[in-house]
Amino acid sequence: MNIGIYVPGLGENYKEESVLKYATRFMYEIDWNHRDAGNVYILKHETMFLGFNSNNKELNKLRTIKVSIIQRGAGKEDTVIYRFYDLPYESLLTDKYINSNIFRKSSLLLLTILRKFPKIFFSLFSKVEASYLSLKKRLQSFYAVLLLMALAIGGVLLIPSFVTVTSQMEALPPWVNGLFQKAISNTFWDEISHCIIAGSLILFSAAPRLNNFILALTAKLVCIHYYLQVGERKQSILGHLDHLLEYICENEGEGATVQLHACDFGALICYDLLFPAGTVPTERVRQRVTGLYTVSFPFEFILSYYPLYFSNRDGCMSNYLQKWYNIYSLPDFFSTNLDAELFRKSINAETSTFGPINLNYDIVERESNIFDFLAFFSLKSYKYYWDDTTDGASCLRLVVRSMIADKLL
Repeated sequence: MNIGIYVPGLGENYKEESVLKYATRFMYEIDWNHRDAGNVYILKHETMFLGFNSNNKELNKLRTIKVSIIQRGAGKEDTVIYRFYDLPYESLLTDKYINSNIFRKSSLLLLTILRKFPKIFFSLFSKVEASYLSLKKRLQSFYAVLLLMALAIGGVLLIPSFVTVTSQMEALPPWVNGLFQKAISNTFWDEISHCIIAGSLILFSAAPRLNNFILALTAKLVCIHYYLQVGERKQSILGHLDHLLEYICENEGEGATVQLHACDFGALICYDLLFPAGTVPTERVRQRVTGLYTVSFPFEFILSYYPLYFSNRDGCMSNYLQKWYNIYSLPDFFSTNLDAELFRKSINAETSTFGPINLNYDIVERESNIFDFLAFFSLKSYKYYWDDTTDGASCLRLVVRSMIADKLL
């Protein structure tokens, strides 16, 4: 049997997505594209907890949802034709940041931006041929960084602003008020403090959805930066993926092969599993993983701002993987029409014939405008590949048709 491991994207865009929704879209595409129109398909799912550590705190930490796609034919027994497991890694990557106080969040965000600001700023003046990103994408990156920097500075200044405003309300004992007024006796700072407090109240109360979007965006930026820069939580996430793969191999039989289905940041996790730096893939990965299907893989974005990240990768999986299909959309800010030569160079296998097969999925020819630029429309990546509902068409049609052609379905 063929098994799929679904590794979702990261952030607010993918918050409402799940392996069940992915499998439902996948099932409909099988139904619409299979040669036999008489088949009926249903889903069966269950939540499982995989204990992999004798330490009680770690036991059952890895949760996965198993979704089976069952085919019912006239006069035939029900047959499981494909099965998905998911890897819910987001809490492992972002919980530490999200659960911290606003001052620490703002400080980490500001430090992250300051570290990458020179690279982002000087990339604006790079020649087109010297950069992996277009000038439009580099300008949008710079614009986003300026807004996030203002947000981070406001968060860092929130505590002294609160102290200043509180001291003027005479809510504290007189001697405390006098101490604050002596330490902070600046008319300009008084005005700025009131603006910061008022802006924070509006953000947190009047626009909760905007607040959630900003929190998810900053969490994604900071956590991905530390993942890429220092490998924070990287080994834990890849270890969870190895445990899940081991469980599949132990319970799905000797003949089961595994394909990785990944979106956005999940595609990077799969890439790190298959083409690791400083180590080699596990024996189980080499034995069982035969395919990779990526949607909105931010390869060029990472390469532009973390130029060494894809260097010196182990390339042995290019001898084991049968196919890699990479789905991209031109309006999507993060997706990459991945150059095969660039990929082979990253794994030191310039003579290899293996490489990604790029599949373009653009449902409309969209003209860009200043409003889309300012509203970060291109960052809403999943909108280019499927709708919120599961019964519509999606980019998974390209995946399913490719798997049917490769006799995996």
